Amino acid sequence: MESFDNKLFCAEIQLELVRYIDTRLEQIELLLYKLDRLARLAVRDAAQEAERKQLQTEVVRLQQEIDRIASQLNVSPD
Repeated sequence: MESFDNKLFCAEIQLELVRYIDTRLEQIELLLYKLDRLARLAVRDAAQEAERKQLQTEVVRLQQEIDRIASQLNVSPD
């Protein structure tokens, strides 16, 4: 990251930022795992339409949570 290279932040702040980002990425990873699990449940032959709708509702909630976490990171390539 450019901001780390130009000494904008001291080493302690840089470490704090890295830990913060790492924690958020771990949260997103867990949510992605949950999305995968829900998708696998939805494609089962035994899944009824009502169950699939309930799973889809949970998928939307998880996607919104991922978007919320990502927006907090506000990482831009510039």
